[in-house]
Amino acid sequence: SISVFAFALLVISCKKDTKIEAEQAITPEVVQDVAVDGAAASEGVIEAVNDVTKNLSQNTNDFLRKHFANVGITEAKSTTDGFEVKLASGVEIDFDVNGNPVNIDGNDQKIPDGIIPNGILNYVNANLPGQFITDYEFKNNQYKIELNNNKEFKFDSKQALLK
Repeated sequence: SISVFAFALLVISCKKDTKIEAEQAITPEVVQDVAVDGAAASEGVIEAVNDVTKNLSQNTNDFLRKHFANVGITEAKSTTDGFEVKLASGVEIDFDVNGNPVNIDGNDQKIPDGIIPNGILNYVNANLPGQFITDYEFKNNQYKIELNNNKEFKFDSKQALLK
């Protein structure tokens, strides 16, 4: 598998001493900050942003832009069954070959509600007040979620809770 890192490997100096440090995750906002500070965004920085997303499917890129627009990608690689993406926030997402998310490890962070199917989200909100989903998996036509209290729940393909 090919591993692509979206780290600036060069320190880029710009007008007003704006720099992108060697281990700073590259995001469109970083590129914009460089341009806003009076210097044209370095082709190397733009290339780093493009390199990390060029091996991902269009569906994967669309999903990331929709649900994690302001979070940098630190690693993206293709696998035999899809793509693996690590975000600067610590969230890790596995996508199938069509670019659909099949596993999201929020690393104890809340997964955005827009990702979770409505039936599952409604169940959590109605029956588990104060809890939120930190892990999500869709495999073998079943959903599995984990909440911030470490409790796990499984749902069928119609989003009904399995006993």
